[in-house]
Amino acid sequence: MESGWANSIPTYPAARNERFWQAFVQKVESCASISTSGSTFSCLRNANTEEIATALLQSVVADNLAANLVWTPAIDTGRGSVYTDLSSRSLAKGNFARLPSIVGTTLDEGLLLAFGTRSDTIAGTLFASRDILLDQELKDSLAALNSPPIRSSSSLNVTIDRLLGLYPANPSVGSPYGTGDDVFGLPPSYKRDASILGDLAFDAARRMWSHVLARNGVNTYGYLFTDPQPNPELGLGVQHAAEIPYVYGQVPPAFSAASMNLSAVMMDYWISFAVSLNPNDKKGIKHLTKVLMQFERSNMSIIQDDYRKEQISFIIENADEFHH
Repeated sequence: MESGWANSIPTYPAARNERFWQAFVQKVESCASISTSGSTFSCLRNANTEEIATALLQSVVADNLAANLVWTPAIDTGRGSVYTDLSSRSLAKGNFARLPSIVGTTLDEGLLLAFGTRSDTIAGTLFASRDILLDQELKDSLAALNSPPIRSSSSLNVTIDRLLGLYPANPSVGSPYGTGDDVFGLPPSYKRDASILGDLAFDAARRMWSHVLARNGVNTYGYLFTDPQPNPELGLGVQHAAEIPYVYGQVPPAFSAASMNLSAVMMDYWISFAVSLNPNDKKGIKHLTKVLMQFERSNMSIIQDDYRKEQISFIIENADEFHH
């Protein structure tokens, strides 16, 4: 599993995103008249492929990744449902497949979500902006994203306040990590936002899954992909999905020979895992501590899985508040 785990995307009851569903159906020409009827499936089944594809494309917000996250699995407690509860609760109950896995993240997962955010207080989606994001605006965005609250509104507000307190408004400790006070011509707040959103959506989910598997005696292999990417002046760091071309041997020609070599190493690990469920060709030693493989062309090594320990532990402890 690359970049997080199954609970990376917040999960809600279907009713929460009903207005997005209605907006989609409204764009299907033959079904537009019944978009708010609450009974649209029969019509959509009879719509042609062109209608459906056109409506879906018109529903996508091209310049805003987060706004498209309404097209996600929804909790359904009805008879025969396969997705009946939050992923964190299912894990706690032991309701998961006990299969070995490779699971990891890139260094700067949250950047593509965090070039400033604004909240749509009805749906809680996040909108791209290059304005400076004030604390209250970030809090409002997080509250909207995690509404309706699982516990209570007051509990959610307290949790968000505590979360923000764990991430100082200091660019030198934000994402892209290791870049000091440079904000690359963007609002100073974006590095803090990127750190928060990356941990919420990806790093906490990955660590939670790794720990649950390990506690249950299932082999799990974790990684952190940190290989520097071209054009660092853009401030994208080692962004979400950066490792995928390496895994498939599709590193662009403009990359260095060292990155090409790293790609070959990663392919070997992934192919070995696909064959034997062990990326190490069943060699090596079993680590009793929590470690990750760091994939970086100049520093491929075993590292402790304890970066941002306090922050990520807090997110995991309050996973239900964040709809994970």
